[in-house]
Amino acid sequence: MSSYWLNREEIRAIGGFGPLKIANIMLNFMEVKLRKVKLSSYPLILDIVPTKACNLDCFFCIKYSTEGNAELSLGQFNFIAERLFPRAYEVYFCSGGEPFLNKNFMEFLEICGRYKVFINITSNGTLLTEGICQRLITNRYLKAFSFSFDGAKQETVEAIRRGIDYQKVIDNMRLMADLKKHYRRGLPLLNIRCAVMKKNINELPELIKLADKTGVDRVTINYLNVSKDQYKGESLYRQVQLVRENFYQASRIAKARHIQLVLPGLPQEKIKTRFCDSPWRFIKIDPDGSVRFCYGVWQLSVGNIFNTDKFLDLWNNEQYQLIRKTVNGKDPYFKHCLDCSVHCGYNEQGQYIYNSGQD
Repeated sequence: MSSYWLNREEIRAIGGFGPLKIANIMLNFMEVKLRKVKLSSYPLILDIVPTKACNLDCFFCIKYSTEGNAELSLGQFNFIAERLFPRAYEVYFCSGGEPFLNKNFMEFLEICGRYKVFINITSNGTLLTEGICQRLITNRYLKAFSFSFDGAKQETVEAIRRGIDYQKVIDNMRLMADLKKHYRRGLPLLNIRCAVMKKNINELPELIKLADKTGVDRVTINYLNVSKDQYKGESLYRQVQLVRENFYQASRIAKARHIQLVLPGLPQEKIKTRFCDSPWRFIKIDPDGSVRFCYGVWQLSVGNIFNTDKFLDLWNNEQYQLIRKTVNGKDPYFKHCLDCSVHCGYNEQGQYIYNSGQD
């Protein structure tokens, strides 16, 4: 449930959880264990998309869209908060566009705090100011802040995330780290999220050094999942030795410099199949209210939260129950589940070249 270990600040915040939230956490764990198809518990982890707009033009971006609103309004956010936040554990803002482009985003974070919901933000880091950073660092429920930053060299990062101000983002990393020290805060954990591909895999060891210099706590690596035919050459699916060498060097540097490094498995590496609990614990909500049951299903909506007064009616609709029945089987409702790293590690090409079709 938590993306890293619980530190003292997080434990202190959990101590303030009300009985409804604690009861839902316990009930949800029980219903997952029993593999319930129809749930009485509410999702613990929410990913809410504040906006589809972005100020960058990353070459690999899907730029998916939904009908209706491109930006979540304050009223819509309150609608979601009233129904889900009293029972939720954590809210992610990491999908869609750049969250700080939503004019109400800082107020969204204040609402999360009022409901005592942990916050996890992913941003390109270009729109941060000193005032925003101070508000972020002093928000006791901000658990992690991630910078999307794909490389160590300026020319590499700017070629991938077109329109980014490389130095400004690095300066904002340092500012956040300095403010944590100033306010003597253990949270938020500062993280660099990097999508590795042929274009930047050789810079991974230097990225660890950059994280150390800027005061970042962790570097999280994911493979680029190519969604456009013209960029299939960036896939690392067949580059096992290249990946192994860079992962080894990066791990060695991270250990020496006390940087947390989160790596995926090696390409084509087999793992023991794990149980996917996403349809029981997680929900993703787009600005128009469309609901998705995981990150891989950006084209498949399982309902709309704004079209029902009773959330459990949506949470237990026919699609959701079918998903829970089949997601861990050999014939899942959503066929892309067969390529998911939860089931097959990084042994399938579908982990690197994405086919979102519902076959």
